[in-house]
Amino acid sequence: MNKNPDSFVKQFCEDSLKVLKGYDEQINKNLTISAYKDDYNYPKGLAVYSMTEPILKFMIFSGLCKDYLIFPEAVEFYKGRELLDLALFIPFKDSNGKDSCNDDPDIAIEIKWGGLKKNGEFTKWGVKCFIDDMLKLHKNCTVPNKYIMQFMVIHDEKVEIDQAVLKEQILSNVDRRKIRGRDLEFIYYNDFDTMGFSNLEKWKFGILLWKIV
Repeated sequence: MNKNPDSFVKQFCEDSLKVLKGYDEQINKNLTISAYKDDYNYPKGLAVYSMTEPILKFMIFSGLCKDYLIFPEAVEFYKGRELLDLALFIPFKDSNGKDSCNDDPDIAIEIKWGGLKKNGEFTKWGVKCFIDDMLKLHKNCTVPNKYIMQFMVIHDEKVEIDQAVLKEQILSNVDRRKIRGRDLEFIYYNDFDTMGFSNLEKWKFGILLWKIV
């Protein structure tokens, strides 16, 4: 695997999306053939209202722990008692040619839902959640490479991901003194189709990845 942290974590996001798409299809299939299908009058994939961050985190971990060294809910990589959502270790070949990893993780990931308004900007709630994690990573995380992975359901195909707009929105709402000149870099986005309220509604389930630089 590539030792470059950005390339590594982007591949992790791509693999995470494949895992989540598999779960999305499984949920969709099971609800569609359910004896109670007429009672499920809400989206029939990962867009269901109760799909929380811990559930998505579990799906990713269960699907990728065979291929990646992942620590979910890792407490030891924050100063204090906060939990790091995901800690990743980048493998390398040791002097004997065997796969090995450093003692400490190379990558820290906080995960959050992100919501977009019709004009393509984050909701106020989305901005606040993002900034809270950004400040937490900057101030208290001891892992060298810090990222925020956002899950997002896009209901309207006319809504586009404009990284410059989103970045400006975040940075204009954070006290730059608290991040000491650190910047934010948008490095990944991809999505897949998921079912809305009916077969006629095709929504998007996507992953956005930001790096704190």
